[in-house]
Amino acid sequence: MSADLQNASEGFDLLFINDLNGAQKRFAESQSPFHLTGAGVCAFLQAALGMETELLAEAARCLGAADTGAKAQGQAAKSQAATSRFGAGVEWEVLRADAAVMTGLTQAIGETYMGYLNCLYSLNNAHSRFSKLYKSVFPSGMDSQFATPATSKAPSRNASTLDLSSSSPTSSQAKSTRSGLFGRWGLSAQSAPAPAQAIDPQMEEFIIAGTAFGYGLFNLVFALLPARVKSVVGFFGFTGDLQTALHALAVAAARDDIHAIFARLTLMNFNGAVLTLSGWQTDEAHLTKQYTAMVDACLTKYPSGTLWIGHKAKLLRLSGKFEEAAAMLQVGLQHDPQRSFVQADVMLMYDLAWALLALRKYNEAAEAFVKLKDLNKWSPSTYNFLAAGCYLSAGNRDTAKALLDAIPSLLESKKGQRELPMEKFIGKKLALYKTKHERQGNASDRDYIDEIAINPAHELGLFLNVHSHMTSEMSKALIQEWLALTPRSSIVSPVEASAEKTPLHKESANDLILPEELALRSLLLGVVHGVASYWTEARAYLEEAAQVAKEADYKWVCVVAHFELATLELRETSARLGAENRQRQPWMDAIAKTEKRIETALSFSTNTTEMTGRMESRINMLRHEMTAKKRTLE
Repeated sequence: MSADLQNASEGFDLLFINDLNGAQKRFAESQSPFHLTGAGVCAFLQAALGMETELLAEAARCLGAADTGAKAQGQAAKSQAATSRFGAGVEWEVLRADAAVMTGLTQAIGETYMGYLNCLYSLNNAHSRFSKLYKSVFPSGMDSQFATPATSKAPSRNASTLDLSSSSPTSSQAKSTRSGLFGRWGLSAQSAPAPAQAIDPQMEEFIIAGTAFGYGLFNLVFALLPARVKSVVGFFGFTGDLQTALHALAVAAARDDIHAIFARLTLMNFNGAVLTLSGWQTDEAHLTKQYTAMVDACLTKYPSGTLWIGHKAKLLRLSGKFEEAAAMLQVGLQHDPQRSFVQADVMLMYDLAWALLALRKYNEAAEAFVKLKDLNKWSPSTYNFLAAGCYLSAGNRDTAKALLDAIPSLLESKKGQRELPMEKFIGKKLALYKTKHERQGNASDRDYIDEIAINPAHELGLFLNVHSHMTSEMSKALIQEWLALTPRSSIVSPVEASAEKTPLHKESANDLILPEELALRSLLLGVVHGVASYWTEARAYLEEAAQVAKEADYKWVCVVAHFELATLELRETSARLGAENRQRQPWMDAIAKTEKRIETALSFSTNTTEMTGRMESRINMLRHEMTAKKRTLE
């Protein structure tokens, strides 16, 4: 059995250096539950990264077979000698729990309500297993065995992610003689009390890391479920706890088992999402430092791994180093005949496209968005829309028009399938452009594409918060461009409007004639003024955007504007007081104002509001950060 575990672990090592074919061959060598789980994980990652949803059935099949096999092995193990101090067959329960969680994620990947319910059902089945495993492996709780931020006496951060400061073990704990991952970061990860005789050290690691990882991921999934699905969670009698989740994942990440790599990857994805989408963090510097340490550790082990290169480039982008990020991504995308994990390239190409957009390299950004259509099947119409916007900014009208003209047929080809929120949004935008063209009299020398005055890629970028980490110079360039649009805004900006016309400016009449366009311009100006730390002007533009959008019943702009006003309150307070300042009253006042803004944003978020799910996720992240800030003020 230990040989199967070792062999399957080597398969994951191949996967993490982009050799998907090699990993799949390794997992196909045996029908052991370990190998079947590996095959299921491969199919899941292909489906998740490449949006190849037809692979979800294969993932579910492999994971189901792994569960069945592990169940049989567990029953047989009860009559055999234990391979760990935790009792006979516990390792098979860990594997069954792994299969259950992965099955749940497989069902949730489509982001449908029914998919979430199926995910809940799978996780409900896993709940009893996790509870039993947790009590068996951590009978006194993780806090008594592992030095983690949840138990540190003086944490530098009680926030949405873990503190890597070390804490001394109690006298009853033996110091770990193994320098684990967190040891290199400054966290002294404590091993569980050593048994009198460790029958199989590798199996010990598998059980400890697997239990911590599964328990952490289980809680994380529930903590981050959409609000509308959380109401169903109560029916099952449990809720996810974010702090518990991150604490458990930290314990798993400190181990040597393959679960440690998946725990680090989970934490990287979570940290990256918070830094990118929440709009404000309790301790951005700490979060970035921690994220960097995890990425560097994985790159040390797997230097050519696409997953880690993508995260390293994201860190560069988050720190405003867009040129360096783009260069790293381009190197990472260079052809390697040994690399077969092409689905992971989607992440690199996607981030490259947005980095090039921020650098105003519009032709290159457009080419990157177009290439994404060849790399995955997620939404060709969305990639067309983004690429068209970039080509328009580059002055390539004909190519942009061809891409936009193809969108209706692309949307029609998906009729009968679930409509993606982004595609629904794009359909409404095309209708708006055509409405504007009609109001202009349908001039024979013009087409609806000639009515587009603001790059659609920048508009969609609002939902992904792509502007927030731009440098001051980059944001000022966008301010100059959008201030030059006519009619001019009545709000006075410290930045002068550009005298140079872009390809999106019109030769005659006003660039913007619809209230929806005026609201969008004010929203974008509010966002980038905030990035440049022009707090007063940012607030004025965002207030204007919210008011104009409300009058035009343009609800998505209302939601985003009030959310941006909420984050602006916190960012301005951080700038005024300093991130480490713990003056209770000023912060509590800012948090109270932020809560009101969030409630206002949610009041405009309905079933018919575009991109409501994505914005509610961002609001959820921001609220977690606000809760973390409150803890530091106690």
